[in-house]
Amino acid sequence: MAKLISYFISRNARYYRNFFCIWLSLILFVSSLPNLSNPDVIMCGREIRVDHLVHWFQYMILSFLMVSWQFKKAPSLLRKIIFYTLVIGIAIAVGDEAHQLLIPGRSFTYMDMLSNFLGVISGVFLSDLFWRPVTKGKPQKTGKTGL
Repeated sequence: MAKLISYFISRNARYYRNFFCIWLSLILFVSSLPNLSNPDVIMCGREIRVDHLVHWFQYMILSFLMVSWQFKKAPSLLRKIIFYTLVIGIAIAVGDEAHQLLIPGRSFTYMDMLSNFLGVISGVFLSDLFWRPVTKGKPQKTGKTGL
């Protein structure tokens, strides 16, 4: 596990930027597919919507990649990066749900948007836990993050 973490820490900003762009493109591609079915799973007698978990996971990874990309460019600005990632991530989530109104067989749902929001927040929290030890003991600076 330590080798895996050190591998991710050693990557540069371009690595995270490329994966962020690929991941965002995949999210937008899948959300543009018309008439995509939403599978349900029954566990312990309760019906669970799998698509809410998928939305959460997609946006958790997206926000983690965004924080990581910007953090590798300006590690001393982690707090600002987290704030801007929350704002931009939520804007992307709202835009993605709104654009589904234009796709046949797709719809705008508040539960999907809530799952997106929770994913963004979870990804930011996860990235804070992941990158905070790297900045331990370094003072917070002000400046542009490149966002």
